[in-house]
Amino acid sequence: MMARRRLDEIAPVNSDVEPRGSEPGAGSDRINDSRWNRPAFVLSPAKAGCEILGNVIPGVTLAALAHPGLPYVAASRLVVSDRGQLMIPSLRIITLLLLLCPFTFAQRNQQRRPPIIDMHLHAYGPEWFAKSNPNPVTGKAPALKNDEEHMQATLAAMRRYNIVRGFVSNLHCPLDVLRRWRDAAPDRIIATPYFEGTAGSPLPDINVLRSAYASGWLGAMGEIGAQYGGLSANDPKLEPYFALAEQLDLPVGIHTGISFPGITYDPCCPNFRVTLGNPALLEEVLIRHPKLRLYIMHGGHPYLPETIAIMSVYPQVYADLAVIDWIIPREEFHEYLRSLIRAGMGKRLMFGSDQMMWPEAIGMAVEGIESARFLTREQKRDIFYNNAMRFLRWKEENKQPAISQRTPPSNNSFKRSAR
Repeated sequence: MMARRRLDEIAPVNSDVEPRGSEPGAGSDRINDSRWNRPAFVLSPAKAGCEILGNVIPGVTLAALAHPGLPYVAASRLVVSDRGQLMIPSLRIITLLLLLCPFTFAQRNQQRRPPIIDMHLHAYGPEWFAKSNPNPVTGKAPALKNDEEHMQATLAAMRRYNIVRGFVSNLHCPLDVLRRWRDAAPDRIIATPYFEGTAGSPLPDINVLRSAYASGWLGAMGEIGAQYGGLSANDPKLEPYFALAEQLDLPVGIHTGISFPGITYDPCCPNFRVTLGNPALLEEVLIRHPKLRLYIMHGGHPYLPETIAIMSVYPQVYADLAVIDWIIPREEFHEYLRSLIRAGMGKRLMFGSDQMMWPEAIGMAVEGIESARFLTREQKRDIFYNNAMRFLRWKEENKQPAISQRTPPSNNSFKRSAR
């Protein structure tokens, strides 16, 4: 008969050890059984099963050996032997463990993941869900029936990946749609207006915007998709918006790069031009507004030299990696990202998903960064979190995922640091 020993001699999981006596409700931390020479410390099924099945204790094997001397309640516990074997009393306990483990794994995964800030998310109105919209990478259409389900699926993905803050803009839908997102997750969502200068997304009244910022429920500006409206970044029509953002010290995100194949032939955007996505067109804006906090969306892809040039000369400019971190071929994205890192931009690149109609793209975007083996752990943390904290001039207090900003704060864990 194998003598059993303390679990904490096998693996450091003491916090999961539960005391158990020979009878239900007993306060002792041992199981007394005359057939065993030494007391054993045991784990509850949900905790021990998931710890061990998850390879937290390397080398442990499952042995479905019943312990006939234990009452049923005590038999629903797991015991580890000197040989590292897990003693499970019955097959139904194994089944129970397998059923409980996915929930525990998900919870532990969320707890283990460091926080992420997503600089690029979108909200939609109900009309967007009248037809199927296959994911351009997987080819699968999400099973989303309406805008409410899209919002809930996006929020669920944010929780799963520990995205503590997300900048959400209203893509071709009324600005008030963002109020519902903020009400659903006030600790997580920062509302920010989207506009293009197209029929579907006209340039907003500057006074209406000013009033919305004054009331405190909008926290940034952009995505500014001027390229879709045939407008250059330095078009005079955009000047009032950049001036307002500089005056109010708002972060501003502007679309750069390209879009979906055939976008110019789509009724939405006949004025879209590839050349209008060149980040070099931002230079005159930056000269006129030296205090403007601007970030280049989509990393300026595929305009690598121009993106590096602008970020090199204007150190206040950051870039998000939204959409290119999941929608273009992985090898191409990693090569582009590697080039930005080599150029010294590693401290000014920020995570963004640009999930659009596909909430699952959030996980795909996270994986796009995590799979970049050439990045150090520190560089990944910079992209996921640290760089955005610096760009937004936030400072972390009490290690809680919330922020005090112009939007009504839910708590005071994040506060703007002194400029």
